[in-house]
Amino acid sequence: MNEQYSGVTPVFRGTEHEVGRRLRELHLAGAESYAVDRALQQVQEGNRHIICEGEEFEVLDQEWSIVQDVYGCPDGRDCRNISRRQRRRFEATIRARVQSGE
Repeated sequence: MNEQYSGVTPVFRGTEHEVGRRLRELHLAGAESYAVDRALQQVQEGNRHIICEGEEFEVLDQEWSIVQDVYGCPDGRDCRNISRRQRRRFEATIRARVQSGE
């Protein structure tokens, strides 16, 4: 998460969760409820660039660990619906990627 300035308008950059939290803070600080709700909806719809009450927000992709990337979900090894065969293959892939320094 970081705040950068382009021109006069500050741009808040963060993950979907961080941008959502910042938008809710903006609402608590007195921003128009409808504008914040609409901006939150845009984030949920997958928009990457949102403007709300004159502030710009950029949603960045969340960086995943190797385990999360291999399993394909944010829960990593705790992901559900993974067969034993898949789990063995995933663990072998993780070992190989870690050993290669990826």
